[in-house]
Amino acid sequence: MGETAIAGVALAPSLAFVCGVGVFVLVLAGIALQNRLCRKRWDFASHTLVFISSIELVVGVALFYLVFGGQRLFDGIPLGVQGTVNAVFALLLYFSGLAVIYWTTYDPRANVGDSVSQKEHVALQLRFMAPFTVPFLFFTFLGDFASLLPLGKMSRMVGSSAEGLTEWVGTFGITGLFLVGMMIFLPYIITSVWQCTPMPPGPLTDRLNALCRRLKFRHAGMMTWTVMRESMTAAIIGVVSRFRYVMFTPALLEQMSPESVEAVLAHEIGHSQRKHLLIYPLVIFGAMVILGFYAALLALPIDNFFALKQLLHPGVFWGLAQPLAMLLPYVLILALYARVVFGFFSRQFERQADLHVYEAGLSPQAMINALDDVAVVSGNIHTQPNWHHYSIKQRIDFLRATETKPSLINKHHWRVRAIVAAYLALLAVGASLILDISGEGTPRWKTPAQWISRTYHDVDTALNGSMRQELALRYAETSGLGESPRAIKALERSLRKSSAVHYPGVVQYYAAQMLLDAGEPRASAQMMAAAWHAFDFEQTDPGAQDEFVQLSQR
Repeated sequence: MGETAIAGVALAPSLAFVCGVGVFVLVLAGIALQNRLCRKRWDFASHTLVFISSIELVVGVALFYLVFGGQRLFDGIPLGVQGTVNAVFALLLYFSGLAVIYWTTYDPRANVGDSVSQKEHVALQLRFMAPFTVPFLFFTFLGDFASLLPLGKMSRMVGSSAEGLTEWVGTFGITGLFLVGMMIFLPYIITSVWQCTPMPPGPLTDRLNALCRRLKFRHAGMMTWTVMRESMTAAIIGVVSRFRYVMFTPALLEQMSPESVEAVLAHEIGHSQRKHLLIYPLVIFGAMVILGFYAALLALPIDNFFALKQLLHPGVFWGLAQPLAMLLPYVLILALYARVVFGFFSRQFERQADLHVYEAGLSPQAMINALDDVAVVSGNIHTQPNWHHYSIKQRIDFLRATETKPSLINKHHWRVRAIVAAYLALLAVGASLILDISGEGTPRWKTPAQWISRTYHDVDTALNGSMRQELALRYAETSGLGESPRAIKALERSLRKSSAVHYPGVVQYYAAQMLLDAGEPRASAQMMAAAWHAFDFEQTDPGAQDEFVQLSQR
């Protein structure tokens, strides 16, 4: 497969790469112009523009990969490094877009403490994002490495029955190696890239270490979080104690009292000891389950809708709209899930971490003072809503309520346990159902699986049924079969297959196969002749080509 068709015009990999990069540059220019106008004429908030521009940046990257297929320029690279090279280029595109976004949304009024220049602001934001590329690159590298392993040869040596076992062993081995590597090395990489420095010895450091000992919390060191010097915040990075670091921004250490800093540390330890860092990945995994249901019900009908439209009415619009229409629902589902589900869990966990001052033997007033300091320094944002933390006023009010009514403390902890238990039960059921739907053989979950299958069929028929009928009539006529009911029915059934609407000649191939099996050799031969006229060997793999030739021989 060496070319991409855009609006019916075939683009070689090099030309597709150049066009894709050109369109991506135009998207960045549009983002820059938009942000400049919104900042100067309408005084948009920086965080709002960053959010909008980030979505537009994703669209720009999607145009390069999904519409133009510019990444095919790297297809000639050897298998051991192809995925890594592609990943590095994708990150280059994304980070260049981030640089444009942060440069054009810079607001000196938003700084806390010392002023930060526009250039420093962009550098700090990119440095903040950089460590999170490590898991992506590392996993890609492991995938490249796995492609060199002789797993296929092993399967043939031990027999075909072991092929599935070999794949599972390889998958779990790579995943396990990835997770262990991230737990050990990522915290160190983060502290290095963020240029964190150890907190100097002194009364405050001694006081914080004493609190850690009291709470039996072990760590690899307390660090100053210089990359986030514009903010007042703290964090604990790492799950394994030997590779776990406690970090504070300079602004927090300079502008909070020792009692408040102690309360902040108790809050962060609360996240760790309440296992929030282990629960969050499971919460994120729930989004994958929901995306699985979307894929089972709607993704293929939507994809086929645009493919059928392109066959009926070839042109630029349907060719460009198809990949974007496939990407947009996934982006919207993830955004909605983050806002509703992840945000809900995050708010409960934040409130639970606030309550950890009681476990530390500290006064809740220390936590209240810390929250008040953050709100004041950030511009008196006490009542500003926060989708993943509650507003600062709500958090302060809850802490004050626990002083007069201590039963609220255990009540909230039980509430969180019940919510997590219910969520894990739903996650297990949903994941099992998705695996059951995607597996082979008779589903165990007969009623849910049948409902999903029926719903998918109804949606697909409502969306694409009339177009399939129109195309089937057209293909029957061009194949010389006129209005033959059997030919039209075979073509309609063939057009339900995704490959039939994406590769020329495949729909006639499937229809010829059905007609031959139905005892219509003459009609099958005519259909196969039409398939030969339309079939493009360059756009199919060798296995499909062999099947095509074998059916022709029959």
